[in-house]
Amino acid sequence: MRLPLELKDGFHVNSNQPLDKTLIPIKLTWQNGLLGSTEIVYPKPVIEKFKFSKERLSVFAGNFEIVTKFKVAPTAPPGPTAINGEVRYQACNDNGCQFPTTLKVAVQVMLVQ
Repeated sequence: MRLPLELKDGFHVNSNQPLDKTLIPIKLTWQNGLLGSTEIVYPKPVIEKFKFSKERLSVFAGNFEIVTKFKVAPTAPPGPTAINGEVRYQACNDNGCQFPTTLKVAVQVMLVQ
């Protein structure tokens, strides 16, 4: 499943593996249910230098996708269901960073046999 994300022009978020471990990484988590995530794949980050930082940063900007692979529970009945999760991130621009935010995510899927 692909989760598309879009940032406003001029903004970026730290990648899931920031070069500076004190920075807040973007993190996607899913609640367990009829579907359980088996792998979360983040895009390749861009390494950039910003005015506010002495060091280069590993970031995502613009439009990007986070891909998740799921396993269906053997007891899951066919039919519609929702996958619920959260994306935690901290948006920044050239002047500084906003407070960390958690965005709730809900994706409707159809389970078939």
